[in-house]
Amino acid sequence: MLTKQTKKFDCEIYNKENSYANAISLFLIVVCCFFILYFLMFNIKYTIKEVSGPSMQPTLNNNSDPKQKNDIVLVSKLDAPTAFDIVIMDDKNLGLIIKRVIGLAGDRISIKADNTSETYVLYKNGVKINEPYLLATETMEQTYSNFQELKLKEPNNFNENGEYIVPKNHIFLLGDNRSNSTDSSVVGAFPMSEYVGVVTDVVYYGESLIMYLVHYFLGFHIKL
Repeated sequence: MLTKQTKKFDCEIYNKENSYANAISLFLIVVCCFFILYFLMFNIKYTIKEVSGPSMQPTLNNNSDPKQKNDIVLVSKLDAPTAFDIVIMDDKNLGLIIKRVIGLAGDRISIKADNTSETYVLYKNGVKINEPYLLATETMEQTYSNFQELKLKEPNNFNENGEYIVPKNHIFLLGDNRSNSTDSSVVGAFPMSEYVGVVTDVVYYGESLIMYLVHYFLGFHIKL
């Protein structure tokens, strides 16, 4: 037969256990709410896209094996593009494309022959652009040819010096693989209304997207 003291002791144990259980439940609820909120904020700012095609080689999809998976990029939808950023556009004719920003509205773009070699070089606002992200074998011959044809298609966007003036609310983009890229040298500047976002991180083929996201949510992400 249980005494009053034994019943009181058992009641205290039950209350303590119940208190611990409530504390653990509350902790788990707070953690779950935190991750849900973090995930929602992530989705508001970012989107994840898979890179398709060779136009950004060697920077992205630098892979000769067609069986390998493509690179995956993390794209910030809230950041404005700046010169030489890699961006995603949703073009009405080309669909989703990924290119590098060369010029913003008002910039003057031109392509000239390099006097020291049999290649062509890019100029912006009269200044030669250093492009370390291009292959050493890139001659830009195809881009130069495209650019000459663009002068015939959009003569009003060129000045008397043969420079392309990026229109208002537009952006001038080129692929890093200049010999195999449908970009602004072909179709002219892209309207900012087609802008999706700027690439901030890359998950290269062979790397785990899941592990990347785990590291990202834990704060161990690296900016491109």
